[in-house]
Amino acid sequence: MLFSLVFLLSFFSIAILSSTFAKSSGLSVVYCIGIVLVLSFMVPYIGEAVADGYAGEEPSMADIISAKREDMTEAEIQEMQEKMAEYQRDSQEYWDKKTGIERIFDIFSPNENYEDIANEITGTSDTGEMDGAFWSKNLGESEEKVLTESLGLVLPEIFSLLMLSLVMLIGAYLKFMRLDIR
Repeated sequence: MLFSLVFLLSFFSIAILSSTFAKSSGLSVVYCIGIVLVLSFMVPYIGEAVADGYAGEEPSMADIISAKREDMTEAEIQEMQEKMAEYQRDSQEYWDKKTGIERIFDIFSPNENYEDIANEITGTSDTGEMDGAFWSKNLGESEEKVLTESLGLVLPEIFSLLMLSLVMLIGAYLKFMRLDIR
């Protein structure tokens, strides 16, 4: 509930900032909606596009799974296992690059931050591991985490939500004080 309030505070601070910069209440609503749309929807999509460009092409398994295992010799099976291990390394490197860039952009999105926090605290985050060529979720034996461990994993997201609110409120305060002095 506390993080839901911080999430709402971030949008409230955006509304306050837009109202201090706008000449009328109608413009304030337009500015606020524009900022919210950009931060909530555009920034994550831009991050995904940049991550796709930076990470390059996703590794393919087409040449690995082309032959049947029963028709292969022992040397061919060994070669296929080596190719599979190489594919797993390349795939892990690809996804590490991609998610790293996406996380940088998602830090500016209150929606993404709140979703990450809520998923981690409630235990519904996407945890799993590579199982051959596929991602498998750890559904069976899930290790329960203490709340402090979960909060430790989402500290950047918590910090981002708080900083967004703080920056917007400081901007509104400075603009308001400047208007008050005139």
